[in-house]
Amino acid sequence: SLVDSLLTYQAKKARELPAWAKEPLFEKEKVLHRKKASLLADLEKMDTDMAPYEEAKALLVASEYTLETALPKFITDRVGLRTHRDEKYAEDFWLLGSDAKKLAICEIKSVTKGFKKGAIYDVYNHREKNGLPESFPAVLFGNCNLQAGSWAKKEAAIQESDCRIAVDNNVLIVRVEDLVR
Repeated sequence: SLVDSLLTYQAKKARELPAWAKEPLFEKEKVLHRKKASLLADLEKMDTDMAPYEEAKALLVASEYTLETALPKFITDRVGLRTHRDEKYAEDFWLLGSDAKKLAICEIKSVTKGFKKGAIYDVYNHREKNGLPESFPAVLFGNCNLQAGSWAKKEAAIQESDCRIAVDNNVLIVRVEDLVR
């Protein structure tokens, strides 16, 4: 981070003086030291303020197990919805109500290029494996276009035909791009 770079630079410069000479001696130097300390504190606060954005962007490039672990945590911590993850290979996690009742079965898929409609059928099959009716809410979180070379290419929409298949199977598709916003 910028703070780390500045501290490294500061440490390098500080090594050129003996320990006793590091303390400010001149009035203008004292003013500069106070100003520098204030700027460093501001930069540290800025790094802290930027952390949620970096966490969200990390989700946008995450895949497979990293995404499967990070996404429910993000939903709980940043979106404020309760989740439960107990991987039995029949779902990735559950959205929970305030009473800890399972409200929706959730599947997470990451794809290097485009969107794969087979993911919709995976959610449908997981719902079936859990003995749930076809009307039970199901959510498919898709992190697609992982090989995109820009945010604009990463943003590609899911094809209308795939959305129709999801609707016909009572599955809500949520792109990770939309979730993090």
